[in-house]
Amino acid sequence: MLCLCALQDMLFVLDLSGNGFTSVVPVELATCVGITTLFLGGNNLSSIVPMELFSSRQLQKIDLRSNALIGDIPAPSGTTVLEYLDLSNNSLTNIISSLLSMLSKLSHLDLGINQLTIPMPELLSHCRLYFLGIYRN
Repeated sequence: MLCLCALQDMLFVLDLSGNGFTSVVPVELATCVGITTLFLGGNNLSSIVPMELFSSRQLQKIDLRSNALIGDIPAPSGTTVLEYLDLSNNSLTNIISSLLSMLSKLSHLDLGINQLTIPMPELLSHCRLYFLGIYRN
């Protein structure tokens, strides 16, 4: 991952989808300053998404759909510029309420096809969402 981060002044969109990656989402991706869009869908990533990824100050779009992510979705350590987050088709079980309040710029959130039990008023209170997918949970 270090070689990719060396390109940070030139690299804005990183598409690593469909490569069969396993195990964990690399925390180092959050340190690649120039990346605004990150596609990691269609792999076999299984660990809980690292908080550092959501706390990135430059990432606007993260696509982690169709992996094997399990557990809770972490809350970032501060507000972010994230606008688009796709976590659909995984095995996530919980969304921490503070996650949505920290993602104040989020307009697209897809949590469909997971194992979530989410109180509806909690999700709907995040009024900036343009798209909310919670199908097949």
